[in-house]
Amino acid sequence: MSLVVSTGLMLDTGSTDGTTKQLADLQSYLAADHPWQVVKVTDRAEAPNSFSWSYSVNNTWLSVYTQAVISTDPDPYIAQSKALFARMTSQPSLEVKTLIDSCIRSLIDRGYWSRIDVLVMPGADIQQSTRNWKADQYNATTVGTVDFLPYKGFLGNGTDFYLDSGFDPVAAMAAGSQFQRDSLSFGGGIQDTNGTTSKSRTVLGLYAGTTGAAIDILPDASGTNLTAFKIGSAANLVATVPMVPHHWFGSRTSSTAIAMYLDGKPIYTSAANTSLPWFDDGLHTTIKYMGRASYASSAWTTTRLSKARHSYFILGGAFTQAEALDLNFILNAYLAGTGSEDPLTRTLTATMVTS
Repeated sequence: MSLVVSTGLMLDTGSTDGTTKQLADLQSYLAADHPWQVVKVTDRAEAPNSFSWSYSVNNTWLSVYTQAVISTDPDPYIAQSKALFARMTSQPSLEVKTLIDSCIRSLIDRGYWSRIDVLVMPGADIQQSTRNWKADQYNATTVGTVDFLPYKGFLGNGTDFYLDSGFDPVAAMAAGSQFQRDSLSFGGGIQDTNGTTSKSRTVLGLYAGTTGAAIDILPDASGTNLTAFKIGSAANLVATVPMVPHHWFGSRTSSTAIAMYLDGKPIYTSAANTSLPWFDDGLHTTIKYMGRASYASSAWTTTRLSKARHSYFILGGAFTQAEALDLNFILNAYLAGTGSEDPLTRTLTATMVTS
């Protein structure tokens, strides 16, 4: 049984300075112009007729509880969440279902859900952690020796392991995907510092040589703390970034405008990076996670297989700078709620590059 919050509740909201204030309408408060995300629902043993949860407002974690339970609902999830749960053999806990549902609701409310083709988030088991939250297509498949931790994701070995996204950009674009030549985004999360001495922290990639479009994120690929990436062209771009856990996200918003984001903050922008056409040579046609496929070669380069632990992956249409930061917050709320990472505590030390 899940608890449902209704409008008109009188709530005590604990703040970080220990004070308490009354809120007459929680729904209106949460709908205000600041980011929020419910992350946990728990019964309060000391008050049987109340319940509590935690949420974040402007990156500050608060605890809230009602003075009375208004209603309960055995099926409080929206259709998109229920469709995802139906595709999972082992069901998430009620707490995790609440986190998933809250994340999807936030993506829908912001208008981001419709721009996502693929969102793969870490779960309790391998199946949950390879399902595409958006739809029953482009579910990832494991290749090689699997090392998996619940809610933490997959650890690469740099030798034979990667995830196949099943996403062929050429076929997907022809079928009307959000991912298009001049409007695309991609990214993922790295959980640790493994692979920093062997240039093996690849987030994802698909390479077409020097004449076609490519996407990739190759942390530590060009030297210590130097990350190389491509965003729908053949240009190999570089930014200075420390090799610590990060969210990586690249976006192309036009035929010439691109940006790379680290934890939602821009580390590279350009208004003169011309997009190139995508090719399909029938060899390596799908984007790989934790590795990089190559149209230009029928063989893998093992130095492009990651040795790091990766949590999530995302593919879709273009996001602006403000949207990239907001998206990072939304995804972090789920990841923090499941213990995958801390809630918005990363610090950024990077060199901003423009061209």
